[in-house]
Order: sequence, then structure tokens, then C-alpha cells
Amino acid sequence: MDENLNPQQPITRTPKKEQPLYEQIRRHLSTMIESGDLQPGANLPGKSSLAEQFNVNYRTINNALKLLEKEGLIKCIPNKKPVVIKNSGHRAGNDKITSISFIRMFADPFSVSISKGINEFAEQNNIDCIISDADNDYEKFIDSIKHSGNDINGLLIIPYEMPKCRQAVLDAINSGIEAVFIDRIIEGIEACSVCSDHYSAAYQATKHLLQEQGLPVYHIGTIDEPSSCRQWVKGWRTAMNEFNYTETEKYLFKVGSSETELATHSDDYNKSHIENAKNFFMNIKEEKYSIFAGNDYVARGVYYACEKFGLKIAEDVFIAGISNLPFAQRLSVPLTSVDQNLEKVGYESAKILYEKMLGILPKPIHRVLPVNLIVRESSLRK
Repeated sequence: MDENLNPQQPITRTPKKEQPLYEQIRRHLSTMIESGDLQPGANLPGKSSLAEQFNVNYRTINNALKLLEKEGLIKCIPNKKPVVIKNSGHRAGNDKITSISFIRMFADPFSVSISKGINEFAEQNNIDCIISDADNDYEKFIDSIKHSGNDINGLLIIPYEMPKCRQAVLDAINSGIEAVFIDRIIEGIEACSVCSDHYSAAYQATKHLLQEQGLPVYHIGTIDEPSSCRQWVKGWRTAMNEFNYTETEKYLFKVGSSETELATHSDDYNKSHIENAKNFFMNIKEEKYSIFAGNDYVARGVYYACEKFGLKIAEDVFIAGISNLPFAQRLSVPLTSVDQNLEKVGYESAKILYEKMLGILPKPIHRVLPVNLIVRESSLRK
């Protein structure tokens, strides 16, 4: 055959959430095989030649060929050119090549944003994606991990570090199911993960408040688990130290472990944030407050508590949160928050799970995505 494939639709490097280059190349070669342009028994060009024609690196070509071989379209033989072994009938056009499940505690704005990115990748790559909601029931969440279904090849999980969750995840992985952690990790379990940069998020929010208000910044939130909270504390503490607040413990207002809340108060999660904020104002007396909230839900709890104590946001209380959830800009005083790029987190998580299931990623990888502080009125003096 002609060494030059002359692609009718050139493969181009595309930004952000476009299909990966290896997937574009796979689709292009698959179309040529199915159309008969590449017949069974024909050799593809060598990997170096393919890389040159598609203007990509060797690894990208290798990943594309792995996918084609897994689909039964080609055979890769060491030190020889790939050979076409099938040109039709390997799957119907609307069949899904694999099934994955995203297991989430409930359909809150945080999880829904992540789901959008997961669904986008799944649709682009013909993957059957099941969203499993635990309806804010911790036991149901654990059961969804334990019994994900025989047709599920991979799991996307926002994990918790409690023993039941740890064991359920370990059992799933040991049974041969691939898993990717979203937003946080479980230390001691080898699995891929995709998180936003929690450390930078806390650092940016805290530094902004310190610069704007010249006040020490209280941190209201959980501090021990999950792993994201530990990173928030580190980022907050670094910013405080830079402004010569070295005795940070007195500005750390610890609330109950989020996982303990899930196990004991899962039916009233939002109410617990309001009660925590009320306890903060009852125990901490300042003329003015500057607060870095552990997330936007914690921040919203502070808003409700301020109403009870006659305090005004952006006058008596200056606050920033994390996640930039949709309600942040709709609060009575729009909330300064760190955008975690949650759709991108979901998209990258699904992509890594897909690559892991196909054997493209032999070892666990941990991807940290950049964040961006969105400044609104809640952290600024009127």
C-alpha cells in the first residue's frame, strides 16, 4: 500500500476539552479500515512514518494503535508494521465500547458540574456512562461501589476516607475494576486521581483577603479529611505566615469531620453548615471578621448565621469560598470564590479512566488542575 495515508481530515491540535489526538487518529484510521481503503492483510505505515504524517509524537501514535488493536482492527507485531486484520462488523455505529459509572453522594451543584465534564468525554468517545446517585445516603453510596454491576468496566468516585469506603474501593479494584478518584484521594490506595489545585485555591483566597482587609483570616472548615481539606489548611497557613501571622491555630475554627457528618447527619448536611457558622460567631468575638470558608456551602452557612447575629457581609464580615458554585453569585452579596474548573476535572477524570482501562496508562497518575480566584463583593469593602 501507499506509505502516505493522505488523511482527508487532518489531525490538528485542539484546545481544552476537544478529543485527544490519539482518539482522533484512531477514528481516522478506523474509518479508512471500515470503508475498505485499508484492506485486511495490508500493512499500515510504520509508527515513525505515521507520527510524521499526523504531526504528532511517537507516544500518541502508539496509543492510537493500541486502541485499534483492542478493537480487533489491526495486529501490532514487534519490529514489524501494524497489519489490518478486519474491516467491518467490529461494532455497530451506535454501540458503546465500554461502560463506566460515576458514583456521587447526591446531585448537588458541585457533583453536577463534574458530571457535565464526564458526560462530555463519554459522548465524544462512544462510552456508556451511568450516573449513580446515593441520594445523600452514605450506606447507599458504599453499596453503589460494592455492587456497580457486571457490565461496568470502570468507576469514577469522589471518595471518603472512612473504613467502609476504603474497603469498598479496595474490593472493587481487587476485583479488576479500574477506578479514578475525583477531587481527593484515599492515601494508601494506588489509583489515578484528578483534583483541582486545593493548596493554591486556599492560598489565593486567603492572600486576597489579607491584602484587601489587613485582618487575620479565620478558616472555617474540616481540617483532617478528606485530603482536599488538608491541602486547604496548608494553603491558608502559608498565606497567613507570609503576612506574619505565625500562630495560626487560634484562627482555625474546626468543624466536625465531613465524613462523620455524612455518616450521622447526611439528611441535614446544609443545616450543619449553618449551625457551625452560628457556633463560630458565638465563640469568636471580633469587631470585623475576615473568613476563608472551606467551600461555598460553608460560606453560605456563614451568610445565614450573619442574619441571625445582625452582621452584614462586606461590612462586618468579609468572606471567600471555594468551588464557585452557581449559587455563589446569586447570594445577597455575591460571594468571592475560587473556580475549581469542575467540568474540566470531570472531563479529565473520564479521560484518564478510559486510558487506564485500555492499558495506555500502566501506572497510576495524579493530575492537578489550575484554579482561578473570582473576586466579588463579599471580600471587598463597600
